[in-house]
Amino acid sequence: MAVATGASGLFVAHTAAAAPPAAPHNIVVFPNRDFVTVEGFQNRVGQTATLEVIRGTQVVGSAQSVVAAGDVAFEVNHPGGACWGAGTDLQVTPDIRAGDKVQIRFGTTVLGDTVVQDAAVQGSAVRTGNTVTVRGYINDGVNAAQVEQRVINPDLKDTSIGRRDIRAVPGGTGDTGYTSSLAIDEAANTFTATYNFTGADAAAVAEAVATGGGERMMSWQVQDAAGNRQGLTIAETGEPGGPGMGGCPAGPADAGAPAGSFQAVKSTTDPTKTAVSWTPAAAVPDAQAVTGYSVVAIEALPADAAPDTPRNQTGVRLGASATNTTLTLDPAKQYDIEVRSIAGPRMSEAFTGGPTAGGGTGGTQDGVGPELTSTPALSETVANAASVTVAGSDDIYYTTDGSDVLTGDVPSATAKVYSGPIAITAANTRVNVVGFDAAGDTSTLTGLVSPAPAAVAAVPTGLTVESVGGAGPDANAPQGQVNLSWTGVRDATDYRIQAWTVTGTGATAVATRAAQYDKIVTTSTAEITNLPKNADGQRYRFRVASRTPNSTAFSANSTPVDAAVPGDTVGIELADYRTGTEFRLGGSGSIVGATITVLRSNTAGTAPTTTVLGTAPVTALAPPEVGGEWELRLSPPPANPGKVFIRSSQGGVAGPFDVTVR
Repeated sequence: MAVATGASGLFVAHTAAAAPPAAPHNIVVFPNRDFVTVEGFQNRVGQTATLEVIRGTQVVGSAQSVVAAGDVAFEVNHPGGACWGAGTDLQVTPDIRAGDKVQIRFGTTVLGDTVVQDAAVQGSAVRTGNTVTVRGYINDGVNAAQVEQRVINPDLKDTSIGRRDIRAVPGGTGDTGYTSSLAIDEAANTFTATYNFTGADAAAVAEAVATGGGERMMSWQVQDAAGNRQGLTIAETGEPGGPGMGGCPAGPADAGAPAGSFQAVKSTTDPTKTAVSWTPAAAVPDAQAVTGYSVVAIEALPADAAPDTPRNQTGVRLGASATNTTLTLDPAKQYDIEVRSIAGPRMSEAFTGGPTAGGGTGGTQDGVGPELTSTPALSETVANAASVTVAGSDDIYYTTDGSDVLTGDVPSATAKVYSGPIAITAANTRVNVVGFDAAGDTSTLTGLVSPAPAAVAAVPTGLTVESVGGAGPDANAPQGQVNLSWTGVRDATDYRIQAWTVTGTGATAVATRAAQYDKIVTTSTAEITNLPKNADGQRYRFRVASRTPNSTAFSANSTPVDAAVPGDTVGIELADYRTGTEFRLGGSGSIVGATITVLRSNTAGTAPTTTVLGTAPVTALAPPEVGGEWELRLSPPPANPGKVFIRSSQGGVAGPFDVTVR
């Protein structure tokens, strides 16, 4: 479990910082019920917010709702609130899990998020006499100082408890009728909440708590100075997930196979052949993947046929990667074609589109196809095109892999149904297009298309440097750390960061561990750690350059920015002088591996001299402690200095410290 203990208390170092909104705003997630409540945002009353559940880089659930006046701005998947899928194309109630990010935005502006915490009650409460215990897990990434276990039971209001819930927190608490504690086993990633009931009805209360259910675990990302819990997750044991009210879309486990659209074209040279093509159907996130397709042609009934007359059909089952097939049909008959996706045991509703096949072509062929056009116009050299838009027919197919778009007079096996602009991502992409008219006549277009070349590398701007390390052994940041950010360069693939020490009025390269201070990154942010504190003012100079695919070298460097880098924190805790025997000194240091130099003080005891009494390394403390310690033993001892100072190789200084004579 990623928990560390220091003088300031219990904390967890998160690998990626979340951004819960500041009070009075908040996003509270109930993952067991797939329910979210949004609080505050009263400066946005009447505006439409978009709430998204993001897993990695994929949006697995979304909903839109108008912010209402009051403490609760809106709720999703709760009676009186919005359904998941409201106002969006993602029609699924997401199965919210630990690690998911629930984010709120207005338009494209993101105003906060909550990362779902991974802590929950497991099993039922257990009673032993007047004591009840509740157990569960608390996994890495959860701040063990920011958790609370509760048991909710409205029946407790009429007992000595006098309220509907009881609570347990780290360090213990209590209220009328009970005391409680919450113990966390860091090695096992578990917790145990213990409730001892003290009222006259203690046995009855213990029985009600142990058998009434309602166990939950609360954990939050941030607690501000006013005690507000931000980024709150409330895990409720035993609560069902899925739609929270009627009319909301199903969850992933109950989602049907996805439907799409298709097109069918009858061959004009072989009337027994009909080519059927479709766009692959995408399953909703977490639902069963599409495993295949069913394509059938069902004979149409004569107009005077009885409603229960059997209809013959012919068709094929295809794999998940299929996008087209050719059916062999009786040209003297009419057919209704149906395409459906298959996901696990489910089959989708029939895809939309596609004409009736057989019995003619829908018109008389005249050898003249539709007036097909494209933007930009296709030719052998089309440059600077991000996409190609085609018009002139409702029945268009294309390829971009160099393969033929037609086989005879029907779409080829590699042809794709045109449904919007064709994206161009590689130079000299061969785009082949065919359009059909109602009679089956065709028109084709072809051309070599290239996207705009990557921009020449530009000099990055807006470089900012923030020093965050060096605040002492309890700091939740590496020593000597600086965070850099700058305005990204168009089409840049990577950036080169350089750090230099500032000496006087000029800059020279860092002599030690140079590779760490001359590094390549792929984003417009970077961090550098373990920078030594400079002796002449703790100043470093930083600069950044960019590179694009069109560049053989990095751009010129950005305008340099200077920043101070704090040194380490050191302390003296022992200076024990035993005349004629030994001089023993010791203390603390925040950077393991630093060298501590002990110096004699001046005669006034106000400053160190250049007289070195000895040196010692800072060694690591035994876990779970952080930081380090140092010790120096001098035997036989030098003359008693009276007072001493220490200086770290990383810049920290401490003293004066009185020598104790024994």
